[in-house]
Amino acid sequence: MNRLYIGVGPLLAGMVAKGLMTLEQLDVPTPRWMDELELMTQYRLMGGKPPPEWRNTARDWIEAHPADWVALQALHADAKARREEYRQSRRGVVRLAEVPATPARGWVDSDDLVEFEP
Repeated sequence: MNRLYIGVGPLLAGMVAKGLMTLEQLDVPTPRWMDELELMTQYRLMGGKPPPEWRNTARDWIEAHPADWVALQALHADAKARREEYRQSRRGVVRLAEVPATPARGWVDSDDLVEFEP
């Protein structure tokens, strides 16, 4: 395996454990990879090598390291639960942009100049 991709499997598995994506989403080749597949195939066929195939490196890493995968899920389960709890608590919060602006005391609602007496 190419040394460049050694750390990609655990990195992607960590993103799956965090809930940022599903493992099934990684089974589908990316649009960029599909665009470059034709060029990669031409270069490989000229060298006598078979064309590359899409691999889910996260799935490969999970299958090769089942105990580490369980530990990674446990590590991120608490943080994932806290994020969801935070999201639920913020649902009732009104954002400032949603609150109609009212003039401050001593100011008027228009741009007209007004005399102000303290």
